[in-house]
Amino acid sequence: MRARWLLALSLIAAVLLGAAPAQAQDAYPLPTTGQGVVDRSTVRAGECVTFSGSGFAPGAAIDVTDNGEPRGTTTADAAGSYATQVCFSTSAQLGAHLLSAQGEGANGALRTLTATVTVLGVATDGGGTQSTGGGGNLARTGAEIATLLLAAVVLLGAGALLVTQARRRRTA
Repeated sequence: MRARWLLALSLIAAVLLGAAPAQAQDAYPLPTTGQGVVDRSTVRAGECVTFSGSGFAPGAAIDVTDNGEPRGTTTADAAGSYATQVCFSTSAQLGAHLLSAQGEGANGALRTLTATVTVLGVATDGGGTQSTGGGGNLARTGAEIATLLLAAVVLLGAGALLVTQARRRRTA
């Protein structure tokens, strides 16, 4: 009987003291880096893209760069989002450009978003592309296949001639 009372009191104490309702945890903090969004991943020199993202503190000043070069500042809206245009001049370096937006995150830490845009040459009247980075000639890559083929045919012919002469000597 005494053991039952002791067990009952233990259960009541455990329920009253140890079974507090679960407290809501703070939201997981936003990461300090992330992926921004561009409306087009490929653009021609002389055109613009819209670069956007979220997770910033409302009203935060956001510095935008292109391959590390400053391209301006924008401001996060009340929801912590931004959208800005980034334009590439007709003399922009062709190839991949890393856009970056950096400012105070919603959690108070510095937040950086990035996106990649590929810049192509300027459109010409004929619909082709024109190089904007140099003398207008493309670099030559690879080997001259015609020269290699000619050398291979000459070597095969010389080998066949040597084999024929060797067979003639054996039979003679």
